[in-house]
Amino acid sequence: MTDEKENPLTEREKNKKLGTNIIPQSEEKTLLFLMLALPELARTLRPCRKAFSPSLYPLYDMVIGGDQEKSFAYLTNNDALLNEYLTITNGFFETHPELFRRSDDSELIRILAALQRKIVIENRDRIDPSDVAAEFARTYTEFAPVVLSLGDIRRHKATTKYVVNPYIPGASLVILAGDGGTGKTYIAFEMARAVATGERFAGLETTQGNVLIIDEETGMDGLKKRFSRIEYYREPAPEDAIFYCSYAGFNFSGAEGPAALKRIVQEKNISLVIIDALVDVMTGDENSAQDVNPVMRGLREITAATGTAILLIHHSNKSGGYRGSTALKGAVDTLLIATQEKLTNDGVLVHLAVDKMRDARATTMDFALAWNKDGFTLNPYRPADRLRDTLKEDEYSILLALKAGRKKIDELILDTGLSKSVIHARLRYRLAPFVSKIQGPGNVFFYALNDDGEDALSDEN
Repeated sequence: MTDEKENPLTEREKNKKLGTNIIPQSEEKTLLFLMLALPELARTLRPCRKAFSPSLYPLYDMVIGGDQEKSFAYLTNNDALLNEYLTITNGFFETHPELFRRSDDSELIRILAALQRKIVIENRDRIDPSDVAAEFARTYTEFAPVVLSLGDIRRHKATTKYVVNPYIPGASLVILAGDGGTGKTYIAFEMARAVATGERFAGLETTQGNVLIIDEETGMDGLKKRFSRIEYYREPAPEDAIFYCSYAGFNFSGAEGPAALKRIVQEKNISLVIIDALVDVMTGDENSAQDVNPVMRGLREITAATGTAILLIHHSNKSGGYRGSTALKGAVDTLLIATQEKLTNDGVLVHLAVDKMRDARATTMDFALAWNKDGFTLNPYRPADRLRDTLKEDEYSILLALKAGRKKIDELILDTGLSKSVIHARLRYRLAPFVSKIQGPGNVFFYALNDDGEDALSDEN
C-alpha cells in the first residue's frame, strides 16, 4: 500500500480552513470572555455595544471599562456565567495554544475581528448604519504614530497655498458663523463662484479650483435661484467646476459620511467644500464636545489626506459669537463671525470678524451685500466707502481734491466748484478730523490730508 501524504498547512491556513469552527458556538460570549481575559484585546477591537444581546450589556460595560477586578467580582456572583467563562476560555486556550505562543497577537486579533464583524452583520437591524460602516472601515493594526525629529521638521518643505487668501488656507477647516439673515450663505456661494473662476473674492486673491457644495438647508430650487442672482452681474462659473449634493443626508458623526465625502473630493478633484449647515450634518448636541469632536476629527482627516479646504456654515449665538461647544473653535484653523452692521437701501452691510486664525493673523473685513429683482452683488466695504456714506457730497469732494496733494483755498474752489465760505465751513467742522492746516512760505496756508484722512482714502481710486 502507498502511504498518502497530507499537504502541509501553515497555522494561518489551518485557521482559515477551520473558519468559524475555531470559535465555540456562543460567539458573543466568547468574544467578551476573551477580551475580559486579555484586556489589551478590548482596547484594540473596541466592539459596538449594540452588536451584543441586551442581556450581555452589563458584561460588555465592565469589559470595555477595563476594570478586571470588578468584572471578575461580577462573574463570581453569577455561578452559571462563571462556569461558561471558565469552560469557553479554557477550551479556547487549550484547543489553540499556537495563538498564544506568538510574539504578537496579530493572528488572534484577525480571527476575533472577523468574529466581531460577523456578529455586527447578524445584528445589524439594531445597530446604526453609520456604526456598521465604521466597523468595516476600521483597521486593527497597532497604533504606531510617526515620530519626527526637529531636523526632519526643519527639512520639511512647506506647501501651504490659499484657496482664499488669507482667510482659507488649503487643507484647512474653517467655520463661517452668523445669524439668520446676515447673508453668510450668499457670501459662501459668491466665494464658491470666485474660486471656481479664479477671480478675486471681494478683492482677495483666490486659487482656482473645483468646489463642492453640500446643501442640507436650501434645496435645488433655492440653490438655482441664488446662483442665478449671484451670476447675473458676475462671470458664470464653468459647469464642471461647481458640484452639489442637495439634501443627500450627509452625517459626519459616523464613518460613512466622511468616507463618502473623501471619495467625492478625490474623484472630482475638489479644492473647496462648503457645508450648509453644520447642525444638519451631525447627530447629538452641538454643545457637547463628545458629540462635536468625532465630526471635526473626521473632517480634519479629509483635509489632511486630500489637501482640500472645508468651510462649515454655522449659526451664531445670542451674544454674537459662534454657537456650540468650545471644541468647535479648538478644531478649526479659522473661525469667522459674520454680523449684520446695518441695513442699506438695497441690502445690508456685513462685518466679518476673525475670531481665530491658526499660525497667522488677518484683519477684519466689511462687505456690502446688495440685491435687486435680477441679481446680487458682494463688494468690499472699505474705509473710503464708509467715509463717503458718512459725509455729504460736497464734503467728500473736498477730501478727494486733497488726495492729489496739499492745496490752497483758491485751488480747492477751482477743483470742487464750491464757494470759499462753504469750503472754510466744511474744513473747520466736519472735515477737521481728516485735514491739517499747514503754513507755507509768505504766510500762505495750505490744507492737506492728515494720517486719518490718508488712511480713510487709501483705497479710493
